[in-house]
Amino acid sequence: MGSSIVRDIGFDGMPLKERYFFYPRETFEFIRVTFGDEMKTIWNEILEVENGKLALRFA
Repeated sequence: MGSSIVRDIGFDGMPLKERYFFYPRETFEFIRVTFGDEMKTIWNEILEVENGKLALRFA
């Protein structure tokens, strides 16, 4: 499993917590860990593009 941190955020006036997982050279995963109207998981794939630059693909 990757490294993770928990972050407090505000979304549409709701206080929420998100856990961020980092899988080196592969993906970031964002999971809402408090209950609210916006429960979701978001995956961001790390891509290597031209000249070794990095980019994220959002899913």
